[in-house]
Amino acid sequence: MSTLSDLLAEHTRLTGDAVEHLQRVVAEWQLLADMSFADFLLWIPLADASEFLCVAQARPTTAPTAHPEDVVTARVSAADNPQLRRAVVEGRICREENPRWHLEVPVRRETIPVRHGRSVVAVLSRDTNLAMPRVPSPLEIAYLGSASDLCQMVADGTFPPRASVVGADTSPRAGDGLIRLDAHGLVAYASPTRSPPTTAWATRATSWAMRSRRPPASWWPTRSTPPRSRPGSPPRSTGGTRCGWRCAPAGP
Repeated sequence: MSTLSDLLAEHTRLTGDAVEHLQRVVAEWQLLADMSFADFLLWIPLADASEFLCVAQARPTTAPTAHPEDVVTARVSAADNPQLRRAVVEGRICREENPRWHLEVPVRRETIPVRHGRSVVAVLSRDTNLAMPRVPSPLEIAYLGSASDLCQMVADGTFPPRASVVGADTSPRAGDGLIRLDAHGLVAYASPTRSPPTTAWATRATSWAMRSRRPPASWWPTRSTPPRSRPGSPPRSTGGTRCGWRCAPAGP
């Protein structure tokens, strides 16, 4: 199977920085897929955006997939998928299309421009399987709100951050726990997997990210590795539990 790097080298003239940005997007997008309850596909424009090539694919672990088949290397025309081209040309998230039937499953598609610098270098499609209706819950509302904020940051070119992630091999999982703070630094939602002591600890870390308006050095689960001390970082153990945290400011 062709890798993302191979497909980008074969079909695009993107700079090394742009390729690295797309690789960071793919490294982070499992979290987006899980919180969106949707599949994510990465498309690159071909021939003046008259065609698009799928170069990567992610399925959610929190919902049924909209694409049981392998979509990587598939080509589609802009005429049949106008939202893909609209995202490139207009540089905004597009949600205008009505749901379509795909392999006997109704699918709603949103397209998200992937901005690097001043250019849109690719498009993400967020494809949601609508076959199983979902009852909104506080957890689902928090997930969807966080996913929408991060998708807007992808469109703005501010997510994922350029800084490398220290001590992390994979993207964090939504099931690891989510804490969302409002603009005043107050906890708006904390998933049930988090205990009160660790919630308070994470609140201090996330408040730092909000004050600085940029992601701090990343904190990830570190159960198998000794904690590292860094200036300004919160403690890594509380209540007999060692954890790590990934913090990112959401919104403008």
